Amino acid sequence: AMKLEALADAAEKGNPEAALEAAVRYGFGIRGVKEDWKESYVWASQAAKEGNEDALAAKAEMEVRGLGAMEEGQAAVRQRRSAVCGGIRENDV
Repeated sequence: AMKLEALADAAEKGNPEAALEAAVRYGFGIRGVKEDWKESYVWASQAAKEGNEDALAAKAEMEVRGLGAMEEGQAAVRQRRSAVCGGIRENDV
């Protein structure tokens, strides 16, 4: 497994899988990383911005639960529904 510093470096260079792994480590407090939802949200956001669908779903879930983000709940619910439904718009459901 990569060290956190190496993951952060890869993530900052645009590797969404590395950013998602960092988000998971912070979110669950695993592999020697202290649990930190704000940090987890930052890395999930980075991975989502790079197009990682798992990260998009994780980011939306954190927003719905109020973990690490100060997003408006309903917008997050719509975003999560969109991610979970494979991009189906709310009006199509």
